[in-house]
Amino acid sequence: MLLRAFADLERTDPELRLVIAGDGDPALTAGLKRQAEELGVAGRVLWSGFVTGAQKRWLLSRASVFVLPSASENFGIAVVEALTAGLPVVVTSGCGLAEHVAAWGAGIVTDGTAEAIRAALTELLANESLRVAMGEAGRRAAVRELSLESFGAGLESLYRSILAGGTAQSQFGI
Repeated sequence: MLLRAFADLERTDPELRLVIAGDGDPALTAGLKRQAEELGVAGRVLWSGFVTGAQKRWLLSRASVFVLPSASENFGIAVVEALTAGLPVVVTSGCGLAEHVAAWGAGIVTDGTAEAIRAALTELLANESLRVAMGEAGRRAAVRELSLESFGAGLESLYRSILAGGTAQSQFGI
């Protein structure tokens, strides 16, 4: 769906580039590369493969928007990394963090169709102040609620409550 959305956007702004980071099933990746060819955008899609460390930080620092078009993503650590980098995110409702992204005002949650992803990207790419505001909201939320310090404090509180005989849930329902 992201490739289809990008193909529509690329027709209106040929300067756009799509970087697909990560790896996965080689057959799926090959199929996606074929789809990019068929859509006529293969020359504007960069397949970086799995990235870590400085290379990942470099990619995130140069991105305008981060997209995770997943039908089923239990949590979405890549989304957390993008939020921490101050990027607005476009996620699908299948992403475990979708409700949080919406509540934090850190991006746009879509139904995962190419049309919805295109609309979200169009809105964000056309509005720098919205991108900045959502990026900052996401960065603040990531530090406040998703950092190691935050998780540590939440787990400590949960364990203390359990040891005291109470029942409590952490911020993510565990």
